[in-house]
Amino acid sequence: MDKYIWIFPVLFIFHDMEEVIWLPGFIQKNREDIIKRYPIAEKLLSVYKNGMTTEAFALAVYEELVVLIGVCALAWITKAEGAMGIWYGAFIGFTTHLLIHILQSIAIKRYIPSLVTSIMTLPPSLMLLINTKWDMNIYATMGMLIGIAGVAANLKLAHLLMEWYDIRFKRRDQIGRIHKYENIMHEAESMIEDPSKNETDRLCEKIKELE
Repeated sequence: MDKYIWIFPVLFIFHDMEEVIWLPGFIQKNREDIIKRYPIAEKLLSVYKNGMTTEAFALAVYEELVVLIGVCALAWITKAEGAMGIWYGAFIGFTTHLLIHILQSIAIKRYIPSLVTSIMTLPPSLMLLINTKWDMNIYATMGMLIGIAGVAANLKLAHLLMEWYDIRFKRRDQIGRIHKYENIMHEAESMIEDPSKNETDRLCEKIKELE
């Protein structure tokens, strides 16, 4: 089993890069349409109700990758049954995640960013699960359950991290826009006080840039 441990993060990176590059834009563009056609999807997409930036999504994926590398390192270094079980459970969660993406695309009858790499990654992931299966003792079984539950819990953490970053980023952006508007107002007041400073066109261009 040792020789398969580090294949996990490789598959993870390969799959998630498709999501990082295209999913944020896809969600922002199609969220309302998907919810309108499939109301059941509203709860699933609720984490994206305030929009989603690529930076925030990439941060969430990075957090998941760091945790995954830690799980792989623990299994690689200790060779303990419990650690191997956690790795196996996490890989079951990842493989299930791929299958869910494929089913989501079938359900909405269109491509979603994650479909291509899910289709490409699912067969080797299933083969890996079969090739790494072993007669588990109680520690490995408990580890597997912890790994599966850990994937679900960390997914929630990643979503919270993404939401936190987006709120902070948007708030910072809004503050920056307010400061720019204030500077424009000061320049406009200066023009009123000194009519010789006729820079109306330049101020209009600045306002258009902020819209």
